[in-house]
Amino acid sequence: MRKWIKRLVLLLLFVIAAELIIGEFFYRVITGNNISKGNPTLENEIKYGNLDTLWFNLQQKEYFSIQSAYNYKLSCLMLLHSDTTQNTIIVHHGVGADKYVMLKVAPMYLRLGFNVLLFDSRGHGLSGGKHHSYGYYEKHDLERVVNYAKGRFTDGFTGIHGESMGAATTLLYSTMTNENLQIDFIIEDCAYSDLKELFTYRLKEDFGLPNLLFIEAASLMTRIHDGYWFRQVKPIRELEQISLPILFIHGLKDDFVPTSMGQKLYHKKQGAKSYYWASDAAHAVSFNVNKVEYEKQVNLFLSKLK
Repeated sequence: MRKWIKRLVLLLLFVIAAELIIGEFFYRVITGNNISKGNPTLENEIKYGNLDTLWFNLQQKEYFSIQSAYNYKLSCLMLLHSDTTQNTIIVHHGVGADKYVMLKVAPMYLRLGFNVLLFDSRGHGLSGGKHHSYGYYEKHDLERVVNYAKGRFTDGFTGIHGESMGAATTLLYSTMTNENLQIDFIIEDCAYSDLKELFTYRLKEDFGLPNLLFIEAASLMTRIHDGYWFRQVKPIRELEQISLPILFIHGLKDDFVPTSMGQKLYHKKQGAKSYYWASDAAHAVSFNVNKVEYEKQVNLFLSKLK
């Protein structure tokens, strides 16, 4: 009897140790996929034809930094509209990107009459910070950027355009400050609705594994290292509280953040909302696939707000 109990205890300890080791492995996977830190992607955007250098050089630009909520600097780039407008769009990139990747939407917003404020998220580009947290800490940094924009352009029409993690962060920020929002609209492109659900899906897609408490173990290691649980990054949970108009965008061929997540977000939202499901678009390339239609949908959405 005692041998049986001893073996059971040893087996249990082995399983716990294995789960923690696997959890640490997946923690490092999900926080280590950032290729932009200290290596701004501007050269690559030019190299691959995503940025017109002549156009970029002709823009009125300002480079500056904003102090984050966690005592590091957020590297910013402002493109000012030629008509000195007060209207401003804040653009927030996804994991592994930086502010230069999102320059792709800047010409569109300048044509639509906005100043364009882009910034490197924590742990990305030239900003400080340990690494990304999929929106958990980023939402507070976004609040600082919004405060800067509204402090400078007090009478303008202000919105946020987020892509992937940037989109999820925008929704989290909006639920955090719903009673005292300083923005007028949101354009979210390919946000995830639930971080734990996304990682469970990616575990199966990338590793062919069912979730045998692996995601829970990774969440535990994330709590130990970074101070938050995956369950705390769930944009859909309080989406009904957001009263702002939202344009939901998602590629119909997105197999990284499933299209179904974008559709769940859309259906959960109450009040003013629109959607654009981009055909033939995979993750975070809806704009690249059809720039004309993308701008048409954004313009149509904004025209309803005026």
